[in-house]
Amino acid sequence: MQRDFLEPDGWLSLTGGDIAPLQAIVPAVARLLEAVRRARLFVAFTAEAYRPDLSDLPGNRLWRSQRLGQPIGGKGPLGRHLVLGEAGTDMVASLAPRAGEPVAAKPGKSAFIGTDLDHLCASAASAI
Repeated sequence: MQRDFLEPDGWLSLTGGDIAPLQAIVPAVARLLEAVRRARLFVAFTAEAYRPDLSDLPGNRLWRSQRLGQPIGGKGPLGRHLVLGEAGTDMVASLAPRAGEPVAAKPGKSAFIGTDLDHLCASAASAI
């Protein structure tokens, strides 16, 4: 639900990807997120975001993005594409994390490989 994947100025749209299906599910995700928050369950976010030096970006992923004409790490309207700390890696406003809701950067599709999400979940579970 990152800006780079949902907004017209984001990386996905700039590569020719269709963002409409992703935009269409935002209201349902927002309702689910609000229900989870009301139930006081643990909420954590993940964001596909690479280190500024791109040292955690797999070569094949960089190569594919270069072939699309918008390389990961390249400059775009939302900052460097998919780079940690840039505006494009933020969640869209209606799904933004609240204070205390962690965001785990993930260097790829898996939310657990190369992230600290397992540690965040375990910490939340031990706090119950």
